[in-house]
Amino acid sequence: MKFVGAAALSSLLLQQATMYVHATTSGSGSCHAGSKIIPSSYHGSDPAGDIASSNMAVTINGIALNSAAPNSLATSTTHTLTVSSSNGGTFRGFLIRVSSPNGSVDASTVISPTSNDDNVSKGGTSWDATIMGNSQVPISCAAGVSAVTHVDINTKSEVQAELVLDLDAALDLEITVMTDTGFTYYYSKYTLQFETPNTDPTSTPSAMPTTVTKPPTAAPVTLTPTTSIKPSPNPTTTFQPSVFVSTSACQSSDPMYQCSVALNDDVTFFYNFTDADSTLLHARLHYTGQGYLAWGVSKNGYMVGSQAVVGTSNEGVGKYDLTRYSSSGVQLMDLSRQTLQGASIMQGSEGSTLTFSKLLNEEDEIPIDPIGENTFIWARGSGNNLAFHAQEGSFKINLSLEAASEEVEVLDIGSDHQNLWLLHGWLMATAWCLAIPIAIAASLLRDVLSDNKWFALHRGMNTVGSLLAFAGLGLAIYLTEDQEGLVHFDGTHQILGIVVLSCMVVQALGGILRPALPKQSNSNSNSGEVTDKTDTRTKWEFVHKRFGYVLVLFAAYVVLSGNFAYHNMYDEYDAMAVVIFGFVALLVLGVGTLYLRWKQKQKQSSSSADDGDDVVVQEVEDILSRSRHGNN
Repeated sequence: MKFVGAAALSSLLLQQATMYVHATTSGSGSCHAGSKIIPSSYHGSDPAGDIASSNMAVTINGIALNSAAPNSLATSTTHTLTVSSSNGGTFRGFLIRVSSPNGSVDASTVISPTSNDDNVSKGGTSWDATIMGNSQVPISCAAGVSAVTHVDINTKSEVQAELVLDLDAALDLEITVMTDTGFTYYYSKYTLQFETPNTDPTSTPSAMPTTVTKPPTAAPVTLTPTTSIKPSPNPTTTFQPSVFVSTSACQSSDPMYQCSVALNDDVTFFYNFTDADSTLLHARLHYTGQGYLAWGVSKNGYMVGSQAVVGTSNEGVGKYDLTRYSSSGVQLMDLSRQTLQGASIMQGSEGSTLTFSKLLNEEDEIPIDPIGENTFIWARGSGNNLAFHAQEGSFKINLSLEAASEEVEVLDIGSDHQNLWLLHGWLMATAWCLAIPIAIAASLLRDVLSDNKWFALHRGMNTVGSLLAFAGLGLAIYLTEDQEGLVHFDGTHQILGIVVLSCMVVQALGGILRPALPKQSNSNSNSGEVTDKTDTRTKWEFVHKRFGYVLVLFAAYVVLSGNFAYHNMYDEYDAMAVVIFGFVALLVLGVGTLYLRWKQKQKQSSSSADDGDDVVVQEVEDILSRSRHGNN
């Protein structure tokens, strides 16, 4: 009886194993539907979350799947399904199962291992697994169901399978993945909508999921630009973007898109045509290197005031409001406004690819005209952190089929203003680190510069410095006005700058309204230093000199903060040359002034000693003279 009971218990456990998805060392222990697995001391029977929350991604043909809406696939076409772990993560076991939700469609041949991945996965309708020490236990899927699973529990970063169906139908795709620790697993269910491709020019891509997803690590589809950039015959001569012309023949190396435009040698924009009845723009931006990608809708071709789709391997894909040129002005929209469909960012050996579908008309956003001209902006980063872009531009395009042969204006924006902001820095550095310090040095070296030449130099260089500083201020005001979205005196550098210039005006007025000196008869004509001054004049000089010293040092710090503001805006350190120039100039002037003052004091000490010796000699001669007269 005990033997019979044990056998019955073993039979019951084996039956239980077939009721749950169970990850074993050589394949799943079941082809059962649903998220359950056999609970153990390592884990419960419920998943830790869905696939998206596990830092893993599921894509078909390189496009992320959506678990909340149907994902369209073309019939009679082999599609590549990829499950991958991003950011260097791995997993061990998995079960990928395809079935008909109502049993009306035979899905027994829909999914199979890829030809180059048979050492990672196996399956179809049955396989052998190891369960509770029993090796080669046959596992079979229900009628009309197919699945793939793992061969072993070695760590994996990616697995692939192939999907194909020859008729229009909706199927369920269920994926369970066990992490490399063996303690946690994740489960997601997707709907695959197989449809016969529509040959109409405004049809959607063959796979169109509808969520913002975390990025996979799989390599993107190889994309080759089909158009080239040629210089415009009439380049602009004002502070406007440099214009190029790209002729689109509406050919595309990406089979999912009908047209492409080369934005430069490294970045290509792919899209499908729109018409008056269209509600979505289906598009893709591809960069041949590694870095974040951004595409947006603009009124004027500039960044500020636009809305953008931004994709990074760190944050995934989302919609952002662009309110400032600095990274703090790239603001993620609220969840209610995250309406992108089929959004994904992929990076691999072939480059970086941002894929998305965007509604043409959305509340509080710039509309996209399906049959008229639109202005789009784009950017790509040198990495995946949202610093200032390494390349950027804008282009004007009509997305309709009727405009397919029209020229596309591709604009390179931002370079003129960047150079002008750099000029602003040079003006301020020259004023505060060269001209005004020379004026201060002239005052300190008044004993060296005789006949009041020091005052002419002091006044002249202060005038030059003031003119340069106000020219820099005027340029900054112009640039802030010209670049929509920038705010006057918004930021630490801007506020400190206006404080410094205000103090400069106070200092200049103090110099003009200074208390008068006593008459020149009471002065030392050789040194220009008045020896008998009023108490008011003495106090004024004390305040005026020290306020000037502090003001220059404070202004030097503001010049340094300008370098950081420039870097925050353009992610470049071109302004560091300005800082180096300024501090070298201050150092040379400071050391030179101190040295000349020391030499002058040495000279004055020597002169005083010589004068003392002459007095002693004269006194001795007088004594001797009186002595001789007395003897006589």
